[in-house]
Amino acid sequence: MAKVPYHIIVKSHGVPIDSSLRVLQRLNQLIANSNRGTTEDIRFTDPEKMVDATTAFTAAFIQPIPLENFADESEDLVVLVRYSHWQAAPADLERQLLTTVDEVLRWEQSDFSINNSIMFEGSIAPFIGVERSRDNRSWKCYTDTFNEAIRRGSVSVESEKEAFDRLVRALGEPFGQRDCYFEIVDGYLLFHPGPNPRVYCDDGNLGFGDARIQHRLVMHAENRQTPLIVDALKAYIRQFQLTGRVVVRMSIVREHYETWRETFEHREAAYEYQFQGFLTNSAIDFLDAKSTSAPRGIVPYANYWSNGNGGGGISLSLDFDDDSVRFWLSGTEKVSEQGMNNFLRETDLVQYTDESCMIFH
Repeated sequence: MAKVPYHIIVKSHGVPIDSSLRVLQRLNQLIANSNRGTTEDIRFTDPEKMVDATTAFTAAFIQPIPLENFADESEDLVVLVRYSHWQAAPADLERQLLTTVDEVLRWEQSDFSINNSIMFEGSIAPFIGVERSRDNRSWKCYTDTFNEAIRRGSVSVESEKEAFDRLVRALGEPFGQRDCYFEIVDGYLLFHPGPNPRVYCDDGNLGFGDARIQHRLVMHAENRQTPLIVDALKAYIRQFQLTGRVVVRMSIVREHYETWRETFEHREAAYEYQFQGFLTNSAIDFLDAKSTSAPRGIVPYANYWSNGNGGGGISLSLDFDDDSVRFWLSGTEKVSEQGMNNFLRETDLVQYTDESCMIFH
């Protein structure tokens, strides 16, 4: 069984606003004196780091957030990646994937200039992605260009050939492509697409052993053929009895992002942001104790790296309301539940959290 990827999000209990800066000061001292490998990568109140073009706000929440605490001079492009909950049954994964396809079409019809791609993470099977054309007039399904399982030698050429044969049959059948198959030639898979191919190899062979897969299988379909794409994706999930989670990656200009966020309902998920942005001066002044006027809403604070057991990248953001603040922590997929708990203990944030505070993984 494939290892379930974690994307942990923790939201603390409320802390009085007038004591929140003392909490942050204590946290900074503990990080600075850490002997266990936790370091601060970015703090968004550090002007020297904020002028670096590589400085980006990266964090995850269970709903899209407003970007009102970022200055107007910030980058205009918002990249958002939504990770669904893990779907433990093929039927659940199928519903999640088809709901996502429907959402993407509805977003496009509202003319928000959103660029989308849909990916899948989960069971051991040929990876597949579903991508929209930039003019939103067609679909492209594709396999990954590099299969890690082959490089590790954890699967044989024969078993991988069988998996790819099943894949192209699942994808091609709704389009009438029935005579395609793979042949092992000198340690490589040679794809025979058959007549009138819909699924094809973008160039050459698929490599095995020490050779990476430099090419991929691709399938194109026009908008009018969307029902056939849907049938192909359902056949793919059923053929491999897949479990996993659906990932949507989108990019959208900031002005359109705010309209999109306010217009649509958004299902609970891990909404991970990648946004090169500067905090407003008013937010910085409060976090630097130069002002007593607290901001409202989400304010990014810092990104950390933890080298401990199950460690990885962890972001910390603050969520201000009228009289309290909550700490949002999100970990990359390298951060296990144990790794997040270790970070909470090391930074003393554990006193503001309990089991009820873990709201997504």
